[in-house]
Amino acid sequence: MLVLMEGTRRIFAAPAWSADVIGVTRAGQRLPLRAPDPLPSGEAQPCAGGWFEVAPRGFLCAPEQGVIRDPSDPRIEAIAAALPRDADYPLDYGTAEGAARYRRFPARDELRPHDRAPSPPSTSAPSPGAVARWLASRGGSLRDGTSAYPGMKMAWSQRFRHEGQDWLLTPDQLLVPAHRVKPRAPLPSKRFDAPDLPFAVALTDVKPWVEEGGRVKQLETPIAKGEIIPLQAPAVGQWRGGHGLWATRDGRWLSRAGIALFRKRSPPKAHEPGEKWIHVSVHGGSLVAYEDETPVFAALISPGLGGTTRDHEHRTPPGIYRVGAKWLTSDMGGPLGDTGHRWRTREVPWVAYYDGSYAMHGAWWHDAFGRPRSHGCINLTPPDARHLFRWMDPPLPEGWYAVRGDAEHVGTLLWVTP
Repeated sequence: MLVLMEGTRRIFAAPAWSADVIGVTRAGQRLPLRAPDPLPSGEAQPCAGGWFEVAPRGFLCAPEQGVIRDPSDPRIEAIAAALPRDADYPLDYGTAEGAARYRRFPARDELRPHDRAPSPPSTSAPSPGAVARWLASRGGSLRDGTSAYPGMKMAWSQRFRHEGQDWLLTPDQLLVPAHRVKPRAPLPSKRFDAPDLPFAVALTDVKPWVEEGGRVKQLETPIAKGEIIPLQAPAVGQWRGGHGLWATRDGRWLSRAGIALFRKRSPPKAHEPGEKWIHVSVHGGSLVAYEDETPVFAALISPGLGGTTRDHEHRTPPGIYRVGAKWLTSDMGGPLGDTGHRWRTREVPWVAYYDGSYAMHGAWWHDAFGRPRSHGCINLTPPDARHLFRWMDPPLPEGWYAVRGDAEHVGTLLWVTP
């Protein structure tokens, strides 16, 4: 077993810096080893702490310092406290109002003025002794070089009280004053297991249409937001009375504008018999996961704000892809329009990259699922993203924070259509 004390470390396919990167481990994770000692120097490229063969495959170059090998070392508990948990919401989330990020507990006179809690805390538990001792032992500067700027989307693993002030512990082992962060309430799942395709989901209160005397008219009584409406099979869409309408199984018609659309698809040509695969409809606002030709679950998604429009900055490009890498959480960012500034979201949960920076991932910061909302990625609620993450290949080995697909561990097929 090997535990990093800080940061992340790459796992390589061979004990060489030029080998393919196949995974990542993070501080606090217990990384199983296939052999207790590092490889002899003649069997690997130079490495300060030695190359270790890790389970179930791969090699890691250990740092010269900052590694724990003893599973009973009390520091492991403290370092692991910053890790995400295995839950629909692996972390707690919110928006910063502007604060420094501290590497250890500061004395009150070391706090920046706005970081000082204005009133005594009331709900947080006392800081765990192991965590407090670990943070107190850290050397170097008091404050991290980057702050939690106003509006930054951030995450934390623990909330606790220390010497009269509430603190948040982030996954990168930093402290942020709790009163400088506005928490966000969790979102419910928007997943449908063993879906009976085709069907629609009302994204708002939707007034259906009916046909009378060869013409269609709209009813006054709406279908409530969130209701599931079975559609005719196969799904039938028509242009009627100046509106794009879809036929329901009970003889009504629904306007395309107010619904997310789930239709059954045959596997794409790249599909292998018996293989798992995913279909995403950008304009439909929907995702359906299949095992061979059987749909096993479906979910509302939010694609890019630009839809599939070519050359749009925030489009979700159609195509056939493979899941290339899976991360428990991943920082994301990009340019903020033409302002010259950049946006950043820390610790985005349940991330599956499939085409460069394009990914399927959990999004806790909006509840517009079924409609375009992202910068181009495919957003799901965190509970649905976790369900998809655990179902997709390649599987994430024990003690790994990220895994990359390869010829022997092929990623799940993804088909994105307009």
